[in-house]
Amino acid sequence: AASDVYKRQVLLLGDHVYQYHLKEKKFDKVTGEEGKSIVGTLVPFKHENNRTYINDFKHIYELHDGDSLLQTTFECYQDTVISSASHDEHGDFWIGSNFGLIHYNPVSQKQTHILTNLFTEVNMVQCDQRGKVWIGADNLLFAWLIQEQKFVLFGESVSYTHLTLPTIRL
Repeated sequence: AASDVYKRQVLLLGDHVYQYHLKEKKFDKVTGEEGKSIVGTLVPFKHENNRTYINDFKHIYELHDGDSLLQTTFECYQDTVISSASHDEHGDFWIGSNFGLIHYNPVSQKQTHILTNLFTEVNMVQCDQRGKVWIGADNLLFAWLIQEQKFVLFGESVSYTHLTLPTIRL
């Protein structure tokens, strides 16, 4: 179980990645693939089936429990910057970027840009494991319905300080 892993080891993310093994009280340096450099901040976003998924500004990495090799699962196009990543119930990745929402199927290795005129840059994505990808963009909340392949926009709340109510005369 994931909680057992957290009881056994801790990931330390900085200029380098280290695994600290609690029982043995020792560090292992995690190495990346030859020729790949970590770009920006490392952000872990999922731990499942003995794998931890981590993204930086250009890649999604996979780290197997007990292994010290950070393997590249996804690499974005040259001018794309990853702001957030999530993993759905089917094993697909949903990536928020400076060019919007990207879907990546690791089995087919197919990358699809989800076209919309609702927003350009995505700040945050989160899969709810129930067929929706929640998206934060332009200070608004959207949901991408995976099966229906459509967006739903959740509007801003109405502020009563700006609301004009009609006057009723009796």
